Amino acid sequence: MVTKADKFREISARHNGYSVAFSQRKNYGYFRGGGGLTRVAEKLFNNDAKEGYCFGLSLYFLECSNDIDQFTNLYVSNVGRGKIRGYQKSQAVTRTSNITHHTLAAMLLQPNYSQVYEKKVSTAEELLSALKTPDASSYLISLASKGSSHAITCSAMPDGNCVYFDPNYGMISLRDRNELVQMVSEMIGELNIQKSYKHFIVSAYSPKNTGH
Repeated sequence: MVTKADKFREISARHNGYSVAFSQRKNYGYFRGGGGLTRVAEKLFNNDAKEGYCFGLSLYFLECSNDIDQFTNLYVSNVGRGKIRGYQKSQAVTRTSNITHHTLAAMLLQPNYSQVYEKKVSTAEELLSALKTPDASSYLISLASKGSSHAITCSAMPDGNCVYFDPNYGMISLRDRNELVQMVSEMIGELNIQKSYKHFIVSAYSPKNTGH
């Protein structure tokens, strides 16, 4: 039987990526594996895992500058948990009010990033186009359908490395941005088979110019 972790590794390998698939429990990742990853406390999982949780985790991963070690170290802190819950709670608000996804995406607190745009797309072609914006380096992608949502991030780092992070499945590092874009499209296609998402919201970020 092909597991979700197997499928995750298979897609990664097709795009020359190095993957770490998270251990699974009810489709939630435990953040453990090779490359220095550490297991997040089961108590935290039991307390916090619910609708919108992966959105909060994804935003917080970007806030940690895509550094998995920083993420896993801060994830269990009171500050980290508070921020994740804040993102999670805010996403729920958008389902019953006029607050836009742009408002949420702009909540990214990392001072070295600024938001470039947010787009709502519904086809694979539109998604690929959104991910090829030259002045953006990091993306938060929210997938939505009736009664279900999912969130992932992907980033092209200044040193040429690329990172894909899915809180429910795992993370992947690559060396080529074009491969990253193609892989993200394939990953989302696989997720779409499972859930039939109606649309995707792509929020793009770029590093701020910190020069004087």
